Amino acid sequence: MPLSNNEISVNNKKNESYIETLFVRNTELLAKKVDLAYIFNQLPVGLFKETVKTNNAVFTGGKSALDIWGINNKKDTVNIFELKYENKKVGIISELLFYVTVLHEACCKRNGMFGFSETKSNDRGIHHLTSQKFEALNGYFLTDSLHPLIDKNVIELLNEGVSNLGNIEIGTLFYEYDGKEVRW
Repeated sequence: MPLSNNEISVNNKKNESYIETLFVRNTELLAKKVDLAYIFNQLPVGLFKETVKTNNAVFTGGKSALDIWGINNKKDTVNIFELKYENKKVGIISELLFYVTVLHEACCKRNGMFGFSETKSNDRGIHHLTSQKFEALNGYFLTDSLHPLIDKNVIELLNEGVSNLGNIEIGTLFYEYDGKEVRW
């Protein structure tokens, strides 16, 4: 669920949720870096057969959500961001790969295997994803650091793999956080 102002604690400024909020509230930071018109957070990524019900869950449900996402100014590309803070685990790769494949099917393919269910609220921006099919999808590791084994060669290998699925590109955006604000 997207974060509200009253969910942020002054004592809780050293976690991913807080940093995610900083990026979403300071839209210019990501918007200028990757040309975004819209920025949202916490896009649900549960997969369900036919309708969203616990018994119909196929894969991840509950609180599983993509950290940050947006649509570029030309309105032809979806950009997704897997945010990590002080977390160098290689699991960031499987998370981002899962998200790019599911969202590519739902947002870019004309007859994709997945789609979005109706939502009661527009605060997640899902209506932007259901209004059209997009030409491309970019997935980013949005992090302060990566595991030492995740280097340029690994990113190239990931891009080679996802290119077989369609117009998908994976990249890395490194940010700095000083306990108050994020910056490049």
